[in-house]
Amino acid sequence: MLVTVAEAGGIDVADVAVDTDQTFAFYGRVSTEDNQNPETSYGWQFGNAQKFAAPGLITQTYFDVGQSRSVPWDRRPEASRLLTDLKRPDRGWSAIVGICSDS
Repeated sequence: MLVTVAEAGGIDVADVAVDTDQTFAFYGRVSTEDNQNPETSYGWQFGNAQKFAAPGLITQTYFDVGQSRSVPWDRRPEASRLLTDLKRPDRGWSAIVGICSDS
């Protein structure tokens, strides 16, 4: 599934092949530094995101450390920054890619 940012700032969800003219923002998160290594977690999440977006098409990264998935996006520093950037027409990306994990 691919989530794209519409010109008007809305979000569209589509099951389509990746458009290589598109650029992506990556969002990832790690809950706690005690149970997960942030560097390792970032590495596997970003690597998997590149499989969906294609290498070189991710132009911006947002990665929260120490943020539970139960914390609303607007209260996570990097997720909040992503939401703010989403409203900017000069943000430099047209879609968001992220890897969800229940662990």
